[in-house]
Parts: sequence; C-alpha cells; structure tokens
Amino acid sequence: DGGAFERCGLEEIAIPDTISFINIGAFANCTDLEKILIPASVTEIGEDAFKNCEKLIIFAPKGSYAETYARENSIQFLPVD
Repeated sequence: DGGAFERCGLEEIAIPDTISFINIGAFANCTDLEKILIPASVTEIGEDAFKNCEKLIIFAPKGSYAETYARENSIQFLPVD
C-alpha cells in the first residue's frame, strides 16, 4: 500500500519477483535505506516511492524499468544479473 514502509529503519531490502508495482511513497523518508534489489518483474514505481532516501542505491537488471526510474529520479543505479 502507499507509504507501507515509510520511515522504516531498513538498511536494505530485496523485492520479490512476484511484485510488479511499488506504490506511491512506499519507502519515503527511509533515511537509512542504502540498498534495494528490484527485479525485472517491477514495471511501475509510484511517485515519491523513495523520497528522501538520500543513501539509496538501486540494484536491478540492466535495461529494466528500475534502471529507467533510477536515471529519471537521480538515484544511483548498479546493474545485476
């Protein structure tokens, strides 16, 4: 749901490949979140999903929607196989 993990204390998380959508503000203000692994199954990420996650690096397959999202939102991206 929107804001589901907002202000959580997570430092890293791997999104399961059964997920296709990360909702609006899902991880907003998770200031400790440094690493998220997003599978190719994710084809939509809601507005402000990672708002104020200044330390965040998105790990995802090259050419995935997550890579495009990272680039469009100035979030560091590292490709994974």
